[in-house]
Amino acid sequence: MKPLQLALVADDPITHDGAVAYLRTCAPLHVLPPGRTGGAEAALVLASEVTGRTMSQLERLARESGNPDLPIVLVADSITRHNLARAIGHGLVSFLPRTQTGLDAAVNAVFDARSGSAVIPQHMIRMLVEQIRATQQTTVPRPFDQPVADLTRREIDVLSLMAEGLSTNEIGTKLNYAERTIKNVLHAMMTRLNLRNRAHAVAYAIRAGAI
Repeated sequence: MKPLQLALVADDPITHDGAVAYLRTCAPLHVLPPGRTGGAEAALVLASEVTGRTMSQLERLARESGNPDLPIVLVADSITRHNLARAIGHGLVSFLPRTQTGLDAAVNAVFDARSGSAVIPQHMIRMLVEQIRATQQTTVPRPFDQPVADLTRREIDVLSLMAEGLSTNEIGTKLNYAERTIKNVLHAMMTRLNLRNRAHAVAYAIRAGAI
């Protein structure tokens, strides 16, 4: 099997070197040399604090990899709602809390990201909603039954509840669907609209005036 080409960024040399040493034992995985992100299939960013420098690194990864859809996994202590919105725009698909995440879990998230899966904690989706609504201009409400921006009524219902912080299980209960049905609705929608993750889908719906 061809190794996954991984771009690795860390906020200090010790963390970087330790991560490289571990990642070299993980197959099939090849860590690209620092500053050479061309051809990367995924990126892993390790940071204690998400700073302006971290955000610049995310932007540079997306630009220099030559892959506009480069999936980025970020492992950090925390992130502001403003930076979360920016990071998703730069390709972030998964955010993992640093204190709860070992390198083995980070590697699994990288492979999952390449396969189209994503991990964004529910409370961060709520953070994203607050950030977008805080900066969004007032729009004229759309008719309740009118699909918006290529979203069906059921997709809008699901995203509206997700924006309130509900899990897929809670959404299924509220809408009288099985949790698997909710997950299928989300997967089909994100695939159709080329959305990176659930947070990106919620942001898409808010910006379109759907929720």
